[in-house]
Amino acid sequence: MAWEGSGIYGSATVRQILDGRHIYRSIEAHLVTLVALFTLYIQVVFSDEEKACLEDQINDVVSAFGSYAEGTTDYLS
Repeated sequence: MAWEGSGIYGSATVRQILDGRHIYRSIEAHLVTLVALFTLYIQVVFSDEEKACLEDQINDVVSAFGSYAEGTTDYLS
């Protein structure tokens, strides 16, 4: 319901994901859900200082991965 209500996926795609017919979309949908829940968890549990520290660390990881992915794009296509 959340995937459909947010507009990420249509009803047919959600049915296909849940039936196991779209493995890559399924992985993406579950990762999006995990990130959304983790973001809510961070907002509730951590102080502003801790959130800023986590944000810096996450940005470092994203930057490092982005640099890696740019150099090796052949496996992403």
